[in-house]
Amino acid sequence: MKLTDLDISGPKVTQEKKQESFLTKEIDLFPHRVSDKEKETIYRQLNVLQQSGVDIRASFEILFQQLKRKKTREKLQMVLTEIVKGKSLSESLAQFKDFTPYEVFSLKIGEETGRLTLVFEKLTTYFENQIAQRRQIVSALSYPILITLTSFGAVSFMIFFIIPMFEEVFLRFNSDLPALTKTIIGLSRGFRSNALLLFSSVGIILFSIYALRKNLRFRWFKEWIWLRVPLGGEIYRQIYLARFCDSMGLLILSAVPMVHTLEMVRKMIGFLHIEVVLDQIKTDLVQGKTITEAFEKHPVFDNQMIALIKVGEEVNQLGSFFQKLSLDYTNSVKHKTALMATFLEPFMIIFLGLVVGVILVAMYLPMFELSSSMDFGN
Repeated sequence: MKLTDLDISGPKVTQEKKQESFLTKEIDLFPHRVSDKEKETIYRQLNVLQQSGVDIRASFEILFQQLKRKKTREKLQMVLTEIVKGKSLSESLAQFKDFTPYEVFSLKIGEETGRLTLVFEKLTTYFENQIAQRRQIVSALSYPILITLTSFGAVSFMIFFIIPMFEEVFLRFNSDLPALTKTIIGLSRGFRSNALLLFSSVGIILFSIYALRKNLRFRWFKEWIWLRVPLGGEIYRQIYLARFCDSMGLLILSAVPMVHTLEMVRKMIGFLHIEVVLDQIKTDLVQGKTITEAFEKHPVFDNQMIALIKVGEEVNQLGSFFQKLSLDYTNSVKHKTALMATFLEPFMIIFLGLVVGVILVAMYLPMFELSSSMDFGN
């Protein structure tokens, strides 16, 4: 399936409505978002309260007391107002961008199948894993990032201040400089003369990435780049495979037909490399192919997944096997994240130490040569 085959068209809006919505739109420089930690609290409490037989209004009243941020409580109050008017929980949450399609469609399935408490439990686990993965990644990257920023500041200080001072001293010697020193001085001159252009380019690149973050082709290219990052690309892929398998397992165990399951998962997953192939898989299933045959054609699904899907299909326990795959991928992400932290920290220290060392050697090398050529006896 081609990238251009994806249906990304939305509801048509007239030019008058676009202008009206733009003129009446409230400008918020720091928009509020319901955090993953708050979502974990919301779904956990709703799960406990619903299992205890507490009605939805009382459940939300209890939630209001546990959430600290005022704007989050205000949003949930609006959700409760919509529920009282007769809308379902999934329809009420869908009106807010804070809640992802993954949450909305999961809750919709729970409401349709009568397994809402199971969905609450799954969403609680999902956000627990999200928070744990984020903490692991932050823990793995915080020290290398701190070293990188500190070293970047030190190198920048040397390039813009220290090297020019040495350059003036070297000019007084009026002697030929070593090749390494000439190279470092040339790089320093290049950075100093093009500093404004470099910083402007970085700013333009960051702004372009933010502006194009929802563009279909840009999303594809960004995922393609991430997937080819050593170790990090495999972690990135397995995070979304874990979400995909968890969604598939939940829908299949809820007795949702496979074709409808694939349609729902495509809206829930948020990973374009999987979304693109799901339509082809759905077409293959309609044409009479087995689930294993439909999945094994696409390299985004690894051999482990194909093998377990085949076994699950043969024993008619596909939902359970998808959930097992989700757990395996989640554990694999935890292991690889810890492994990345173990190797990344010393690598960054050694690499940046070499950079600073080369600059220092280049600056002091002419002095060493000058002192060795001087006749201290005379």
